[in-house]
Amino acid sequence: MNLYIKNIFLIILLAFNISCYSYNTDFNELEKITVSSLSEIKKGESCSRNLFGGFTIPYIGETAIKLSGDQSVISAIKNANIQSVYAVDKYSKNYFLFSKRCTVVFGK
Repeated sequence: MNLYIKNIFLIILLAFNISCYSYNTDFNELEKITVSSLSEIKKGESCSRNLFGGFTIPYIGETAIKLSGDQSVISAIKNANIQSVYAVDKYSKNYFLFSKRCTVVFGK
């Protein structure tokens, strides 16, 4: 019986440590930015931490309940004081019960 409990505990522990990572990029094709050096590009990032954000239910959608933060493009622009947006990246790191979703904005 003791070995059975240890195996169940190990399975639960592994399930909480399993993570999934996704990344998505959108370019602003309406505004072309000429860059003479990479130091001109600013990077703004805003993240949120969510509960139950690791999965999506069909016909219902996202299951995330926001615990803290703001993952909006506007807050990422404000964080870096960007005037012209070149690209918007979104990434998320999902755990079994928690997720972290971030928006990254590049521009001048």
